[in-house]
Amino acid sequence: MTKNRIILYLTIIFIFIGRHAEAVQIGDPAPEINISEWVKGDKVNFETGKGKTIYVIVFWATWCEPCQECIPHLSDMQKKFKDKDVVMIAVSTEETEDVKRFVKEKGNEIAYTVAVDSNDDRTYRNYMEAFGMDDIPYSFVVNRQGNVVWQSHPLEGLEDTLDQIVSGKFDLEKAKVEITRKIETDKANRLLPVYRHLCLNTDEVGLIKAVGSRILYHGKGDPEFLNTFAQLILDTEEINRYEGETALKAIQIAVETTKGENASILSTYSLTLFEAGQLKEAIEYQKKAIALCKDEKEKAEYKERLEDYQNYLKEE
Repeated sequence: MTKNRIILYLTIIFIFIGRHAEAVQIGDPAPEINISEWVKGDKVNFETGKGKTIYVIVFWATWCEPCQECIPHLSDMQKKFKDKDVVMIAVSTEETEDVKRFVKEKGNEIAYTVAVDSNDDRTYRNYMEAFGMDDIPYSFVVNRQGNVVWQSHPLEGLEDTLDQIVSGKFDLEKAKVEITRKIETDKANRLLPVYRHLCLNTDEVGLIKAVGSRILYHGKGDPEFLNTFAQLILDTEEINRYEGETALKAIQIAVETTKGENASILSTYSLTLFEAGQLKEAIEYQKKAIALCKDEKEKAEYKERLEDYQNYLKEE
């Protein structure tokens, strides 16, 4: 792969993952839904349901296996929250006949409303594209006031969110923070394969560092991701030779975010310090990791690593 092709590839990815919804954000009024046909269930009108109904809009496709795996869970949720005025709407951008055929085959397995998007996919654009999403299944929750208050994969917190909304315990500001962090971490994860490929197959140090910096930027709010990112660098010689400094930055942010109270993150920090030649500091933080660790198997591994550090220090 030539340098120009790599640059073009990275530019496209940066544009793609950098998309975000400036016009529509969590807490804003829900965009309208434009449906060409209601395949199953009653027609939905947000204005009619305002003040009473909570809507869940799930984007899916008949050919999507993860979407099919969600069907029983969505049906169970619809049954659970039916008396709480929750209406689930599964929206597909496929041909109407394909959706009808699939729904007929599934029969009572699908216990929620199913609809086909407008001819110009207006609903998909109003939600998925407006929020910068492209992976299905994906879901949005519209509260009784008509505002979008949550978004994510339907099996990653939807039921808990509905429980909180119907009980009046939902914290919108907290949800905004969590959703933003998740979206940013997803952007960082999408860059990892490119980062790894560059490190293992090229000597474009400038590009490698640029991608590493971008991953760090998007993942900075997720200490567990930062821990994994630092471990990836430390465990892969071809990456570590370029990016030891990035690993150190990543794990330092993770330590600060967790206030030095996460054993796994402290142990990774210790290893990063060891790799950087800071032996006394590495020993100090490894001891802290051991003190915090509650898993006996992990603690034994941490102790072995500490012993290695101490022996290495004696030899110097």
